[in-house]
Amino acid sequence: MTRVVLVTGEYPPQPGGIGDYTHLLRSALDASAADVQTLVVSSAGTDADVRVPGWTLRHARHLHTTLRDLAPDVVHIQYQAGAFALSPAILWEVWRLRQAGIPCVVTFHDLRVPYLFPKAGSLRKLAIVRAARSAAAVVVTNPADARRLRRDWLDVDVIPIGANLPALDLHPHDALPPHADPVVGFFGFPARSKGVLTLIEALGLLDAPRPPLRLIGEPGVPSASNDIVAADTLDAYAAQHGVVLERTGPLAAADAARALASVRLLCLPFAGGVTQRSGSLLAALQSGRPVVATAPARLGDLGSLALAPHLTLVDDDSAPTLANALRTVWQASPVHDTTTALPQRFTWPAIAEAHTLLYDRVLRERR
Repeated sequence: MTRVVLVTGEYPPQPGGIGDYTHLLRSALDASAADVQTLVVSSAGTDADVRVPGWTLRHARHLHTTLRDLAPDVVHIQYQAGAFALSPAILWEVWRLRQAGIPCVVTFHDLRVPYLFPKAGSLRKLAIVRAARSAAAVVVTNPADARRLRRDWLDVDVIPIGANLPALDLHPHDALPPHADPVVGFFGFPARSKGVLTLIEALGLLDAPRPPLRLIGEPGVPSASNDIVAADTLDAYAAQHGVVLERTGPLAAADAARALASVRLLCLPFAGGVTQRSGSLLAALQSGRPVVATAPARLGDLGSLALAPHLTLVDDDSAPTLANALRTVWQASPVHDTTTALPQRFTWPAIAEAHTLLYDRVLRERR
């Protein structure tokens, strides 16, 4: 049985996409008979197996000693710069593990560079590249990130993520109403890069009475390592554009899945377009509700997700374009599709199998 330690910057009950992903991956790997432990910082993820004091350079020795003492066959770092407070220490650990003879796999959930020091410039990207070259294997979740790393002559494996919410198991007596609540839903942290302000502006362009906007899930906490919009800023912007905001607040995973399936339509107007990197997109598609989203620069980067019949993609993330798409989909009287299923490769059993094969390959190459 392969002993794997998953290292993550966040973990449930702390909110966050990387924490949800790691928890779901761990559960799927457990089901495939791997021996998996999770390691997080002490201030996050009280459900994790092992916790360390922090991710900064002054904590590097403690982190390395802890990982070495766990005696794993493979360490698997779930890297997202913001989840590690932009610290480069976790990237340095990839090199240290290699020196210690412990294979380290790194999944780059994004390619945002860490903070090193003022005016570090290209050295920040070099930290990413050096860690990737020190790793026993590099995983990305989408074709766009694969292209960027391959330009640096790096070998990468592409393993997609799955929905970060469970699929609803609806019984006939428990069916959702065909048109659901007359609101537009937004799922995920309300961040500028996820287009929440553009969505409010677009709704303000619709004729009155315009639908309210329901923000589903955790509001998040604005910080220097994210671009979450504060609640009072959202309220002021909505009032300026004549849009009513509704908030569900934090929800358990099953309740969040039901909340997605209970709105008239869902909108994800991400700046730069939605990608396979987004658990919110996968959860939205899985819900069966119509989804309006911005298209990526290369439509092929969405793969088979782009063919979902209930997905409407808009060519740019401007408010007028988005308003036109919302108006069209709203007037189409969409009906809930309870048969919606994600393509097989985006399901957690398939994702766990891909990881198991990767770990086996890494261990074979080590011998």
